[in-house]
Amino acid sequence: MDWLKQNENIVVFSSDKNLGPCVIERDRYVEFAFKFHLCDNNTYKRLSLAETCFFRRELIQKIESFITIYANVLSKSDIIFLQRSLVNVTGTGLSYLYQLAEIHKTLMKTRAIISYSGSFPEGIAKWLDRELKRSQNT
Repeated sequence: MDWLKQNENIVVFSSDKNLGPCVIERDRYVEFAFKFHLCDNNTYKRLSLAETCFFRRELIQKIESFITIYANVLSKSDIIFLQRSLVNVTGTGLSYLYQLAEIHKTLMKTRAIISYSGSFPEGIAKWLDRELKRSQNT
């Protein structure tokens, strides 16, 4: 286990369908990300730094507008949670891609997951998830 943790050329990642952990060379993991996902121009678009900053600011403004528009409907704790989520971010505040191995398929591919954890949209994503689950139970 220590060898796996210390070896930067090896990635241990999860499989799709909860079929257990997978081990792969880091180069192949990165190759799969580009081959199966990031080079798919129908799904992903490469952004310049300026475009990224613009869209980041725009999304933050949209979340702030949402809070303002629905302030009379949202609870005080929801408003505080959503406002704090825009401030309390880690790193760049951007979401990131990770992969799950689809080992149940004949030709192994990966499933891309875009994680909001630690990003500025994490708060509204969590809030929306909670509200949607609440509406399903009523």
